[in-house]
Amino acid sequence: MRKEVLLIIVLILAACELSFGSTAPRMRRVCRQQASTDNRLFFFPSTDTCSLFYTYYVWARNGSSGSFSILDSITTRNAETYLHVNANPGTPTLWYYFIEYVDSCGPDYSVFSDTLVVDNLPPDTVFLDSVSVDIVTGNMLVGWKGNRASDFLNFSLYRIDNSGNPIDISPGGTRDTNWLDMGVNGNTGSQTYDLLSRDSCNNPRVFGINPHTSIFLKYTADTCNQRLNLQWSSYKGWGIRSQYLYRRINGGLWSLLDSFSANVLIYNDSYTTGNGHEYFVRAFADSPGVYSSSSNRIIFNSRFRNDPDEIVIHNISNNADGTGPIVLTMEVLNGGEAGLVLLDVTEAGIKNEEVIRKPTAPFQYMFSENNSMLYRFSAKARDLCGINSGTSKVCSNLVLTTNLKNSDVTLSWNRNPVWPVDYYTLYRAVVNDLNSIVLSSLATISAADSVFTDANALNLSGKYGIYYVLSANRVSSPDNLYPVMYSNRVIVRGETAIYIPNAFVPFGQNDEFNVRGSYLDLKKSGIEIFDRWGGLVFAKKDLTTGWNGRDNDGVLCPVGVYLYQFTIFDLDGKEYKKIGTVTLLN
Repeated sequence: MRKEVLLIIVLILAACELSFGSTAPRMRRVCRQQASTDNRLFFFPSTDTCSLFYTYYVWARNGSSGSFSILDSITTRNAETYLHVNANPGTPTLWYYFIEYVDSCGPDYSVFSDTLVVDNLPPDTVFLDSVSVDIVTGNMLVGWKGNRASDFLNFSLYRIDNSGNPIDISPGGTRDTNWLDMGVNGNTGSQTYDLLSRDSCNNPRVFGINPHTSIFLKYTADTCNQRLNLQWSSYKGWGIRSQYLYRRINGGLWSLLDSFSANVLIYNDSYTTGNGHEYFVRAFADSPGVYSSSSNRIIFNSRFRNDPDEIVIHNISNNADGTGPIVLTMEVLNGGEAGLVLLDVTEAGIKNEEVIRKPTAPFQYMFSENNSMLYRFSAKARDLCGINSGTSKVCSNLVLTTNLKNSDVTLSWNRNPVWPVDYYTLYRAVVNDLNSIVLSSLATISAADSVFTDANALNLSGKYGIYYVLSANRVSSPDNLYPVMYSNRVIVRGETAIYIPNAFVPFGQNDEFNVRGSYLDLKKSGIEIFDRWGGLVFAKKDLTTGWNGRDNDGVLCPVGVYLYQFTIFDLDGKEYKKIGTVTLLN
């Protein structure tokens, strides 16, 4: 009986010790704060079953050897973290920590945690497995394995833009092992991704070791030979064991078209016009495990070409004032898909001159040759395969010519057999000022005529002559969008006349010595004055003003006889040399 009582007492004492004791705190991790000089400790608090908590002591040691010392105390029983301020003022060092828990329970009153060192090691590296394009939506599919590190926190997935800048597409991180990126479309080009692992201290793994880039498939179509040239970029991220090209026609089932080695990035396929073709490429990794990547899908819907069957020259005209260039207005009719338009101009020695490529509407061509010559124009349209499929009628520009007899001006012009003309309008300007040339309607002429005489026109004179322009009016023609074509401008003048006086008085009525006459281009003309010994006294270009009797220094010359030499140009550019003497009077 006495033994039984002693056993009960021992059991009761043991139970009391278990009930009223405290468990040791456990260290979770010690992290160096990012972009800071501080360290932060994380721990699980002690279990205080007797509610006689006193304090925590934080023990620390800087380095792998030496004695620990108390760094600080924590008086909050439920505390789970502690910030060691300015632990790394210079180069970060390796700190070791443990926690002492002090209470009034049990015989020892203190319990101790395990010891941890600052965690500055990144987690295990995890690389991407593959990057693919969803061939239905064009979205990007990215996959990788999980991270088995004990203190792994999360992944950050980055898309690398065209400038090489990483864009975090997983804000806040993820612990998943795949990602659907709907922010880009794999049908527009290759996309590059990289993965970053972080541990519980937010230590990142080295970034940019092995990014992965998707396959981008594109094509060019040779509609003349009914062939497609397929080209694709190589997958980057792992070595390629093999590649497979898949095709389906008119929305049917996908089938394997061909297989290739890693270095093949091009394929030619024929097609039948009228069918729709779709393609994508799939590459398999040359590494353990079944890793593969699919490219974007391309769609080619073939159709019959609408080749041009007619090209029309609608109009050939100068500007309304008769100046050039000659402007041709042309059009490929019936919605034709012209590859290019060529022009022949016999009189200019032009054969198959390229005018425009792939015209889609009426267009104009500037012909900058002499617009007073008669040219015959012929245009050809070639289809996209370079075959001539349409030739225009031969059309001519409207050319006006003149003939002088006495004071009458006879004008004649060519008639164009291609375009019906309702009537002609002749315009005339008597020009006394080259800066103000105003053409006015002189006569309306029947479409059957091609000659007109302007009687006594030269009697009208005009300092710079008479200008004529003819227009052909086609307002009732089928091409009523182009109702008028203008001829070149002709200039009619009488004979050039030159008069030079033999004396002048600088301060008298005839106070300037200069050439006089008709149809002279004084701006281009010039004068030189010499004294009796042959010395140059005065020289000037531009005879809109003449010699006022002074030398080149502005000093009035003495009375006497002087030698002159004029270089004179008329309005047609003909040069005249005039030499003689002039008397300077007082």
